[in-house]
Amino acid sequence: MFLQLTTDQQGRLAEEQAKQLLESKGYKIIVQRYKCKAGEIDLIATFEGTLIAVEVKYRRTYNDAAESISLRQRKRIVEALGCFLAEHQHLRLEYPFLRIDVVLLCQTSNPTHVINAWQSQDDIYEFY
Repeated sequence: MFLQLTTDQQGRLAEEQAKQLLESKGYKIIVQRYKCKAGEIDLIATFEGTLIAVEVKYRRTYNDAAESISLRQRKRIVEALGCFLAEHQHLRLEYPFLRIDVVLLCQTSNPTHVINAWQSQDDIYEFY
């Protein structure tokens, strides 16, 4: 399905599949493709009192998808989440918990939702 699409089209399709997966689990997607100077976040969702930044990765294999998130990219996601929270401070009161999830999509298996993919709570709250 992804093979004849451009990279941008593949990314958008992967994000849509991730969105559908999360919504089927009861997550509410509040923002798609958030961008700021610090970086970008594919999806921002809420679930059970938690605000969640979701990185979506599509690659040929699960391992390629999992390994494609560099330390630099992780930092940019944390910084982008900090920007988002600075712009939407009311959400911090409504959703006191934060986390970063990853949805991995590949040609060889079903999507994988990695909850709390890495710890960065302290990094995020540094922006306040």
